[in-house]
Amino acid sequence: MREGILRSGWMRCGACNGVTRWPECQARCGGLEDRSDDARHRSDVVRREACDPSIDDTRQLASHGVVPPQRVRRAVRWLVALSAWIDSRRRPAEIQALSPDPSEASPDVSEKPTEADAPPSATWIPPGGAELTIAEQRIASGMIYVGAHLPPVAEPCDVEPALIDPRLPVEGGRAARLEETMTCWPAYRELSPQHRAEYLGWLARGRREPDIDIGYVFLFFYGLERRLLHDARHAPVGEVERAALEAEILALHECYARSASFRGYASGLLGAMWMGEETPVYARLPPPEEPRAGELPLLLRLGLGQLLRDGVPVPAAWALSWALGDPEGWPASLATVGRCPDALRERFHARYAETFGSGIVRRPEGRELIVHYRPASASFGGGLVLAAPGVPDVAPIREPVKRLRRLLERCMAELEPASLRPDLDR
Repeated sequence: MREGILRSGWMRCGACNGVTRWPECQARCGGLEDRSDDARHRSDVVRREACDPSIDDTRQLASHGVVPPQRVRRAVRWLVALSAWIDSRRRPAEIQALSPDPSEASPDVSEKPTEADAPPSATWIPPGGAELTIAEQRIASGMIYVGAHLPPVAEPCDVEPALIDPRLPVEGGRAARLEETMTCWPAYRELSPQHRAEYLGWLARGRREPDIDIGYVFLFFYGLERRLLHDARHAPVGEVERAALEAEILALHECYARSASFRGYASGLLGAMWMGEETPVYARLPPPEEPRAGELPLLLRLGLGQLLRDGVPVPAAWALSWALGDPEGWPASLATVGRCPDALRERFHARYAETFGSGIVRRPEGRELIVHYRPASASFGGGLVLAAPGVPDVAPIREPVKRLRRLLERCMAELEPASLRPDLDR
């Protein structure tokens, strides 16, 4: 039902199609509708204000392409007041009609909550937090969101994808084999009862099963992203919790290395979680070693920038990662490796020490590190802008990368082709 106002102050009723003054028609049939173009324009302005909280005055309306004249602004205020009055006068029967009785729901409730045993709002269970039992699965290690509702970080989703709602149906027991694979961007609420059972079982068993569908790993990973990149702004992550989350991401990165996509997102989160922090990541984290055409990984940019900032010689492991991350790309023989073979790593470390001694030392230069980071979770609705004040961005620096690339090519030429084959079993 749309509410509007005609220039004469009369209303058109959507129920009886008659034109009358709004108090009379509202009392008689409760259906008001205005079909004039002018009122439709004003109601569109009202809807835009209601849907977009960033529009709170006429100046902000200008930024959205709507600058109503004075008479329309008065009409907008009047329509808002009218809408509130109509809602307050709505009969109890009408209100109940908007909230149907759960007992009258359709038999197919596989995707709707069936029990009221979830907390009214979501709760973050920290690492080592209280043990939970959900659908007969005992989950003891925490690092999950549990509850009835948790809004997403941005608009694309209705509910946070990582949220575990205990009211949703779960098919008892672990599914022996699921015929359907997970979606590209899974959400717990949208999983089938069988997939929910498998996911909860995976959580209860410790999350270390290399052959599990990678969709379950991403679904759990979404919660880590939210805790570190969004909720940490109003509920800071303590040192102990941050260390536990870091260790979990590293363990997932190692266990599910078969997925190049997950390796990239896990490495990115390891860098993103330390952006803006004083902690030097080069002293606590290994650098990413897989070739990535097009850009330097965030963790690598942060670690190298901190090395330059602190005047510390670049260690061989970080120098190798810098060479592998060259955005100009690599020959197919190395691009197909996926991960740096042990033989190539050892040879590079030896030649690097011969050439640069304790490591390359370079003075900080250029702009500060500011990146547009894109999380894996659809909850964020896109990218985030992250900054590391005081840390130089090494991405534009080319001279040391060219020297490191020549050194790496020399090492590759010294090795047998068989030594450059992927060794993912290590």
